[in-house]
Amino acid sequence: MFGGKNSGIVWCRESKQAVPIVDPSEYLFTPLPMMHTPLKKILLLYTDEYYLVKQVYPFGLDIVASFLRAHGFEVDLDYPFLPGPCLEENLHAILMRTRPDCIGLGIRNIDTTMACETYGTFQGPGFSARYFLPQVKNICTWLGDHVPDIPVLAGGGGFTISPEAMLKELGLWYGIYGEGELPMLEFLKAWPDEDLVQNIPGLVWQDKSGVVRKNPRTSYAFSPHIPLHRDPKFRYAFETAALPVQLKRGCNQGCSFCVEPLLEGRTFLHRDVEEVLDEIQSLADCYPDVRKIFFIDTEFNIPDLTYPLRLLQGMFNSGLHEHFRFASQFLPRPFTPELADLLAKAGFSLVFTCDSFVDSVLRRNGMSYRQKDILQTLDLCAEYGLDHTVDLIFGLPGESWKSLDQTLELMQRYAPSPWRRYEYTIGARIYHNTPLSRVLTRPGETVHIHGRRTPGMLEPCFYCSPEPPLTLKKYIDAALPFALEFRNSCDARQQQRLGVCWLTDQKRWEEVADMFFRLDLASQAEVYAYVFRSLIRDNEIDMARSLLEYIRAEMTEDGGYVQALVMVRYYLGLLDQG
Repeated sequence: MFGGKNSGIVWCRESKQAVPIVDPSEYLFTPLPMMHTPLKKILLLYTDEYYLVKQVYPFGLDIVASFLRAHGFEVDLDYPFLPGPCLEENLHAILMRTRPDCIGLGIRNIDTTMACETYGTFQGPGFSARYFLPQVKNICTWLGDHVPDIPVLAGGGGFTISPEAMLKELGLWYGIYGEGELPMLEFLKAWPDEDLVQNIPGLVWQDKSGVVRKNPRTSYAFSPHIPLHRDPKFRYAFETAALPVQLKRGCNQGCSFCVEPLLEGRTFLHRDVEEVLDEIQSLADCYPDVRKIFFIDTEFNIPDLTYPLRLLQGMFNSGLHEHFRFASQFLPRPFTPELADLLAKAGFSLVFTCDSFVDSVLRRNGMSYRQKDILQTLDLCAEYGLDHTVDLIFGLPGESWKSLDQTLELMQRYAPSPWRRYEYTIGARIYHNTPLSRVLTRPGETVHIHGRRTPGMLEPCFYCSPEPPLTLKKYIDAALPFALEFRNSCDARQQQRLGVCWLTDQKRWEEVADMFFRLDLASQAEVYAYVFRSLIRDNEIDMARSLLEYIRAEMTEDGGYVQALVMVRYYLGLLDQG
């Protein structure tokens, strides 16, 4: 039997169906009752459509949720693009389950920042991008039509980039820019008193005449309620990618295209090392099967190495390096043999923000390091066997055919290897209020601007020199034997597989069975192990065995499922041993 306890849901080889199944039409579009104050039940929607491509955990929303729960609110964190392909049906199901008094929208990104997307949803002169804001607007429109009496606020990093323009674009009355914990709490306490609401620090609001106003932010302090556990609805994200941990906020760099100083400020605020170590130990105890942590700092090794070295030494002293592997973003400088040695012993993977190998390009775009720093750091990584990725951006201000060739030549000299890989983008996304946005008014630069200048620079618009992004890509493709393809898509099969995992994390076993049977056999082979492990964690042994027996009967070695069958037999053997 597969499904909830005593649910009568069976894995049926003949019909390939799980019965009984509730017809969604029986509950879709049922009118919701009027919501009442005070606001106690809060729904936080993670609106990142790119989660369908790359499952990044909604850590910012989780921090807000944990903070609100600590102050007595009931909070649900959910994702409107799963489990099914219909956004409206997903939204309605979420609202029927949660019955919220207030809704917060977490906007992580408004696009991928990439200008050469094979499956781009937004084309412009010389570029192809993936643009997420239209779907966020669809969410706002649907909520306004179906639950007009529920207050809706937008927030998140993507929103903070250009809050006034985005609030107008989304047709909302309220938003929060910057850190969201305290402003959200104050909003919930103040509603519906407009005088109180409109004086909340960090609030962006639209008055009755349509004028958008923005209240100043207050200085940030880390909350004592940083979650020691992660939301189980998103377990697939941190089990397949990594558990996120934050060490600090702030960025003191001046990179021309970067929004981090706008989001987090230029002053660094570090968490106590012992507090971080306690959190990592708690994660190890809670998630023994998860083996990777990603430190989500802007860059791990800035402003200097004092804090990173203390943290690494603490990780060794507490034995945490024996449970987890770690990863984070780094700058090429500062980077020393002492740091490289500790990182190697801790099993770190490093992602280096390098952007270019050419000093003139680095200097013009405000980077604090130069070519010699990059090469010395890459040599140290090779010496200590550090796994690392080099991130580059082609086409930045100052890029010429000569500088482009110099970077391509060094990429091949420092070629990919088992411990080195390259990632790059072509063209730099122009975001509002970044140093790069000043090129919009600079004489002689318009030839390198590709895209429309929209309010708040919301639509994808790129700077790329000496040619448009797609033209430059052809040149790079011909020059590099390891050129990249930007195939960031999510087809129907992939979305169905993610839907199965999404439902699995919520233990909605009847719906899991229904969706699993709608997968083709190859997709079933990809997700059955995740479903099986989740059933075991939930002590649903009989359902777990039924799943394995179904898979064993369906798959054949001749069909290319040799490895899958080996694992199925292994899992069945473990069950037989009790």
